[in-house]
Formats: sequence, C-alpha cells, structure tokens
Amino acid sequence: MRLEVLERNTAAVRLYESRGFIARRRLVGFARDPQPLVIPEPLPAVEVDLSTVARIVACEGATDLPWLLQPAAIYGFSHQARAYEMDGKAYAVINPTGPQVSLLAIIVRREFRRREWGLRLLNALDAVNPARPWSVYPHVPEGLADAFLAAFQCTRLPEAQYEMELAL
Repeated sequence: MRLEVLERNTAAVRLYESRGFIARRRLVGFARDPQPLVIPEPLPAVEVDLSTVARIVACEGATDLPWLLQPAAIYGFSHQARAYEMDGKAYAVINPTGPQVSLLAIIVRREFRRREWGLRLLNALDAVNPARPWSVYPHVPEGLADAFLAAFQCTRLPEAQYEMELAL
C-alpha cells in the first residue's frame, strides 16, 4: 500500500511510520518564471487526446511511477488538461488555465530520449502560452527529471512529499 504525504506534515509522517509505513522516496516539484526561450526547431505541438498520452506512458514509461503519473491517472485528468505531441516523439499534458501553466506529465519515446525532444515540446508549448510562469506539482521522483527541468529553466520548489509504503 502506498500513500503520499507532505514532507512538512511531520505529525502525519510520524503517524504513518508508527503504523509501519516507510518513506520510499521523495517527490519534488518545480517552478519557472516567465522568460523568453529559443525553440531549437520550430516544430508544432499538436493537441491530442489524453488517452494517447496515457497509452504512451503505459508502453514507454517507467514501471514504478507515482500514482499521479500512472496511465489511469493521466487518462482521468480534468477537462482543463490538454495533451500534446511533437512529431510522434514527445508527449506532454499541461493545464494552461489559471495564472500559471501546470506541467502534469511529459514523456519521450525511449528511442528519442536525451535528444532534446522533451525540451523542444515544452518550448513549443511555452510559445503558445507566452509570458506565463510554469509549475510542476511535487509528484516527480527526486532525480528523475531534475536536469531536464533545469534545462527548461525550472528551479526545484522547497515543498516536497514522501511516497510512503506499507508491505501487506
């Protein structure tokens, strides 16, 4: 059994630990102030159905993602979420409503990873949402996307969560 709890909620962390839960990993978030970025290649980001991204995550994603990055969660994101693809290589789900653009999920097909496709897609989406800040809720496993999001000029938020686990 797994749960997520804010790191700063020490009373809850202690309660879960007293019931046998162990902190499995930290989940972190990121933010980025509005700024101009150069798009390496002017490829368009094409809107697709959320089910497309959920299917790609099911086929190409890590097998041990937090619940919010699981295919079923992606498929069930709110009606405000929008999914995009770039050239069939990179996929992202964002929520562009509100004062900031929220990056909910991003995945690049395995054979195209570490070739800047994810960054190209985020830059293209940034161009569609100009002069707006970006945020990533603390649901990203620590170390999974730090360098990638730093390349998008994001900084890590001080708020983090623990993903805790209880063996049944």
